[in-house]
Parts: sequence; structure tokens; C-alpha cells
Amino acid sequence: MLPDGTPVFESAAILIHLTNAHPTADLAPVAGSTAHARFLQWMLFLSSNVYEAALRSYYSERYSTVGAAAADQIKAQAVEDYARNSNSSTARCRPMYWARGCPPQTIPAHARRLVSG
Repeated sequence: MLPDGTPVFESAAILIHLTNAHPTADLAPVAGSTAHARFLQWMLFLSSNVYEAALRSYYSERYSTVGAAAADQIKAQAVEDYARNSNSSTARCRPMYWARGCPPQTIPAHARRLVSG
């Protein structure tokens, strides 16, 4: 919820808004820079690929017209996709994590817990 009462949804939108609303907090690279463009690229990649795979893992039966009958296969593919996308983003984002003061292993370790249960 924004200060004026406007609701905002979508994780990436909320996080990007916070970085723009609080530029002195050093939450993201300076807007307009190459680093900021890469930050936006990876925020959207994580939102549309990694998070989507986590959702498929948790709610597998929702991703098939046959429901629970295909859930195990859907979950298995989701976990594989999640791992592939997480590894891809970790390897490519490593410099960005360190630039923001966040050890690169922090985000993937936290993210892996999302699909471990």
C-alpha cells in the first residue's frame, strides 16, 4: 500500500518502487546507469522465472487440466526449472549481489527453501 492508499501488487513492482522512492537507501544502482538496467533485467527475470517455478512447485495441481493427476510431474519439472533458473541468476548476478553488500549465496539459499517443502 502506498502512502496515498493506492494498493500495489507484484513483488518486482513493489521492490522497484521502493528503490526509486528511497534512492539514498542504496537499495539498487543509480537509476539510468548500466548497473540499474541490469538490476531491472534481473528483477524481472527472477519474478517471471524463478518465482513462477516456485509457484508451480507449491501449487502443481493448478497447472493442469487434470488437476492432482499430473501434480507430481509438474512439481518435478518446476523444481528442475527453479534450480536451473536460480543457478543461472546466481552466476550472472554475483557482481550485483556484492555491489549491494549482499553475499551471493544469501538469495539462492533463501530461495531454495521455498521449494524444499
